[in-house]
Amino acid sequence: MDSQFRKLGDPGRKLVPTRVAIPKRLLMLSLIVLACSFAVIGCSNSAQIQCPDIADPGLYVQPSVVQVFVTDVNGAILRSGTGAVAATNDPYGQIITTANLVSDAQRIWIGFRGGANNEALLKTTFPSSDLALLTVIVPPGFPMLAISSIKEPIDTEVYSTGYVGDDYFTFKSNITKTVKDSAGHTSYAMPSTIPSAISGGPIVTKCGELIAIITQATQQNVLATAVHTGHIFQDLQSSLGSPVQAFLDQGRERLYRGEHERAIEEFSRAIQLNPTNALAYHERGYTYSRLGKFERAITDFTEAIQLDPFDASAYNYRGQVYLQIDEYDKAIRDYTQAIVESSADSYDHLLALHERASAYFDSGNYSLAIGDYTQALTVEKKHNLDQFGLTHTNFLNRGMSYHELGKYKEAIADYTEAIRISPSAARIYYRRALSYQKTNQFELAESDFKKAHDLGLQAQ
Repeated sequence: MDSQFRKLGDPGRKLVPTRVAIPKRLLMLSLIVLACSFAVIGCSNSAQIQCPDIADPGLYVQPSVVQVFVTDVNGAILRSGTGAVAATNDPYGQIITTANLVSDAQRIWIGFRGGANNEALLKTTFPSSDLALLTVIVPPGFPMLAISSIKEPIDTEVYSTGYVGDDYFTFKSNITKTVKDSAGHTSYAMPSTIPSAISGGPIVTKCGELIAIITQATQQNVLATAVHTGHIFQDLQSSLGSPVQAFLDQGRERLYRGEHERAIEEFSRAIQLNPTNALAYHERGYTYSRLGKFERAITDFTEAIQLDPFDASAYNYRGQVYLQIDEYDKAIRDYTQAIVESSADSYDHLLALHERASAYFDSGNYSLAIGDYTQALTVEKKHNLDQFGLTHTNFLNRGMSYHELGKYKEAIADYTEAIRISPSAARIYYRRALSYQKTNQFELAESDFKKAHDLGLQAQ
């Protein structure tokens, strides 16, 4: 039968990313509690009085600073930089770095102090400000940086910390200039003698609060984009609130690229974060089905249905899996339920009719198959659903059903209609030729056999 998995628009194992061979940090510092809150404050003189006596704020905040590694699919490091932990929600943390470092990356890894290296998800980028947000599993108790702003930045004393290769650096400087672009993004310029290769390092105040991320650097000057200005901070806060959706989006992107195993990892992370998210099971189940892992697909679709018993799509795709393993009765039950749960003008309704007809055909119930194909064709015409590309297949498959019942004239009529829609489909000519033979129309049969051959169909 002409039937295949179609995707519109994963409970399983807990996946642990393979570790990349990244050198351990040489510098180990104890955990700290940052003095300033996550509120929007200006680090004024009065606020500074409340700060701890910090000799080197860059060193002080180092426990919240991470290395960011961009690798190929096999884990070979392509480039690296620095990031800062901006929020944590056990077991996940959000890393702020520069978009230029991680955009279009195949894989991204976060290196924590002590040698732990976990793969990160690129959650969102802000290209115009060159900032990016990553989601990653963080070690237990890992501290985050408080995000703040400064009211009068010129001459403000600031500190930065980060990595150049495997070497830790920290430097003290003063903001000499502020730059605001047409989109309202503010950047701070400050003199520095650090290497120009750094990217993504945090800029902090004397209080140890994050105010900006290094986006450009030369041997003489550093430009850092503020993280608490205008819509950037609002977008960051919004992104921090929905990690499950980020994993779902990333999983779909991996699936679109054909990276099925990577997609399963993303959907599994969404499930780990929210075990009651039916869509995550649905998407992982579909991915498993594409890999031919049918038992796992059934398990995930079943879980999705238990969490959302009105999801017609989950019934459809579980039915497709059952059809693949010749469990016709189970497939038919799922397609029937999908028909019940879907509206008559929807793709799910049309697909359920089409697939149930396929199940009937494969199990030898040709009359029932004809009934469903006829109903599917009616739904397509009535609700203008021919854009989904099933019309010629419904005519072809109904023609095959008629042929099996010995109704060759009806079969020829359906094949002819299918050819009108898809005149280059060699298989339809071949099928019509078989029906012509049964009605002793040998010249027409010979003509169709030749046409099928000319279109590339080998003799069957």
